[in-house]
Amino acid sequence: MKQIPCILLGIEDSRAYGRGLLRGISKFARIHGPWLFRTRPEFYRSGSQISPRLSDLKQVRFDGVITRELSPSQMRQILALGVPVIVASHMTLEPTLPCILTNCEAIGKMAAHHFLERGFRHFGYCGLEEMFWSSRRAASFTAVIREAGYRVHHYRQPRAKRDRLWGQEQFHMAKWLEQLPKPIAIMACTDDRARDLVEACEMAGLNVPEEVAILGVDNDHLVCDLAGVPISSVALNTEQAGYEAAELLAQRMAGKKVKRQQILVSATHVEVRRSTDILAIEDRHVARAVHFINTHAQEPLQVSEVAREVALSERQLYERFQRALGRSVHEQIRMARIARICWLLTNTDLSILQIALAMGMPDDKHLARYFRRQHGIPPSQWRKQYQR
Repeated sequence: MKQIPCILLGIEDSRAYGRGLLRGISKFARIHGPWLFRTRPEFYRSGSQISPRLSDLKQVRFDGVITRELSPSQMRQILALGVPVIVASHMTLEPTLPCILTNCEAIGKMAAHHFLERGFRHFGYCGLEEMFWSSRRAASFTAVIREAGYRVHHYRQPRAKRDRLWGQEQFHMAKWLEQLPKPIAIMACTDDRARDLVEACEMAGLNVPEEVAILGVDNDHLVCDLAGVPISSVALNTEQAGYEAAELLAQRMAGKKVKRQQILVSATHVEVRRSTDILAIEDRHVARAVHFINTHAQEPLQVSEVAREVALSERQLYERFQRALGRSVHEQIRMARIARICWLLTNTDLSILQIALAMGMPDDKHLARYFRRQHGIPPSQWRKQYQR
């Protein structure tokens, strides 16, 4: 009888990122298993006083490991098992083992475009300076904003560790927020950091999103929905990454030579909630037009319909769009429709034909051509890459 593989998991389940990876791993095991899982989360918590002994690990036979980064001594104990190991990297930039990495550049770009599409001209970034992935998200976000002709105000954490305790840092962050130009759009490196911003805004007496729009990362529903103002967030395809990591582990446990050594977690879309559900557009006609376009994104809108809605000629509306947003009405309609198609591809099981018909298009071939012009790939490939 074939022996069931036993897998040691060192992935936290307290946040959406880890839970997504675990769902993907579990899904692979249900389809291609069975696998047995062993979890000892106290081994892998940063700052934990519980130090695992190699004898503890040897009590159970393990065939593979998927874990977060460990301390050097813990890593030596894991490697001493002599089994394939995959690391879900969050502390080191260049892990030497097969790993799961997050595409921080794509996250920063998606956040920047989300704010630019809403007409903001003042921007900020709030991260965790000691984390390399936060710095990479900041760099990508800043590059896109600068290319658009604007600057980014970066939050600096207090130097003293005692001042980084939230009871102290909250005052520091509130003071930073008070000094920023308004309205401002701020990207946070995670949903937890976005929640910190919401609480600091409350302390500073600032309204979210009217004065400060806030966007997080991970789309952790509990964190986002339980904040004082529900938080918009960049969603990631962690479940797919978990599935692919389990697939890679299975190949390595079978002794296969695998060239692929990295699994990439990518951004899929922005889950819009109250914290960014606003248009920072001074021209009220343009603001009304963009709201109308977004509301009717599933309809094949014409520029004439938008102009009629806001009581302007097409020429007047075009000139106002160029001054306020630097793009045409037609481009705004295309952006809104593509965003809606992406959402339907990643969040529903509708066929490409069903999505085409829902978007007012005659067939799936029409939608494919329309989609490819924007993203360079067919919608089926997009779905494969980014569907939850």
